[in-house]
Amino acid sequence: MNLKSVLKICFVFALLLGAVLFSNQKEEEEDQVAQMTKELLVLDKEKVDGLTIETDSGAVVLRKEEGTWRIIEPLALAASEGSVQGVLANLERAHLKKFLLLEEGEETERLTEYGLLPPKVRVIVQVEGAVLDTIDYGNSPLNVYVYVKKASEDRVGMTELYRRTGVAKNLRQMREKRALVFAKSAVTEWRIAGQGLTIQVAKAAEGWRLQQPSVGPADGGQVDSVLAHLGSAFMTFVDDTPASLVPFGLDSPTMQIDVHVEGADGSPAIHTLWIGDETEKGHYAKSTLGPSVFSLDSSFVQSLPTSDLPLRPKRLLDFQRKHVDRIEFVYPDRSILCVRDNNAWLAVSPVQPVDGTQIEAILLALERLEAVAFVEDPRGLESPRLRIRAWAGDASVADLALGDVEGDRVHVRGGAVESGCLVEKATADRLMPERIFVAE
Repeated sequence: MNLKSVLKICFVFALLLGAVLFSNQKEEEEDQVAQMTKELLVLDKEKVDGLTIETDSGAVVLRKEEGTWRIIEPLALAASEGSVQGVLANLERAHLKKFLLLEEGEETERLTEYGLLPPKVRVIVQVEGAVLDTIDYGNSPLNVYVYVKKASEDRVGMTELYRRTGVAKNLRQMREKRALVFAKSAVTEWRIAGQGLTIQVAKAAEGWRLQQPSVGPADGGQVDSVLAHLGSAFMTFVDDTPASLVPFGLDSPTMQIDVHVEGADGSPAIHTLWIGDETEKGHYAKSTLGPSVFSLDSSFVQSLPTSDLPLRPKRLLDFQRKHVDRIEFVYPDRSILCVRDNNAWLAVSPVQPVDGTQIEAILLALERLEAVAFVEDPRGLESPRLRIRAWAGDASVADLALGDVEGDRVHVRGGAVESGCLVEKATADRLMPERIFVAE
């Protein structure tokens, strides 16, 4: 074999070797690209306890303490749980759609070109007290994807532009905007004090009970409505670092709202809101959890209960008429007893024909009877002019006493309401038994 042939063979071998090496390098790079085109950041959201978000508006530093997110810089404020979860969701769900290699010696030039040096947005994620990673977001060349780089990787990727938008939050966007933050299920008591009246409601074993100004059972549905209203008050920020509360009338608030809650561990806490002077569209207000002064819409204050009347149970009797099989109308000098027999009503004392539809109408009126006002000194109930009692089997299910007439109202007392109250006279007239009798 001559020298020329040997050289040809060596040349061919070198070409084959180069092709193999190039192919292996491409496969390795493709493997790296495939690996990097998955999740931007792998994290367990429940374990994240720190976030720092840096934008052109400044840095917002958040920490999770005892299960609650708070802003610690630039001001100590409550954080919006929804906003925090939104940032975490955009970090967790972001995927790299493209992978860009940085040539050695061109890193600074390329990172500057991609808007990553300095970054448009930077997010530092902390897990269990230690930094997990730092994510930088850069330019969006076509307003579809955005350059992104993790501190833990030397390469640049691209992800959807809306993922950058989803994490680029400033202080206003990350702070809690509700004036009172609580879980309704954790509330044990609430109190509204102001304008010479205090309304206080507390949870008992049998349900909600009024403590002030009256004492007795409270309407659970109405109590829930008040709590929903208290939890839906949104703030318009006025001054985060007020030098004095006097200009806002908060040095001596016109109203104070206290919401008592019980934590998962049984520990008590109180959320307090002060209401101050009126503004053009509402009232100045302040939570005792922070220094900020804000305003609340006038509709919030106007919709607060001004008496305990809306909170008191108005349904006088609690029974189902379809189960009633005996009803008695008791006057001071006589009584009328009617029984249901095979779905037909009969008067058994005294024995007399009755119109069953009229008895059903009285039972319907009893079932729906509601108080229109409450009184401290009910009249005519010690010796009521009429008492109506109903039974289902051996159980007494309804007992209503009708007292004196006062104008267009009547004093009554029912088993479901502890105090005396008034009903409309027209409604009380529909309870009278005279109409049940059939003329012979």
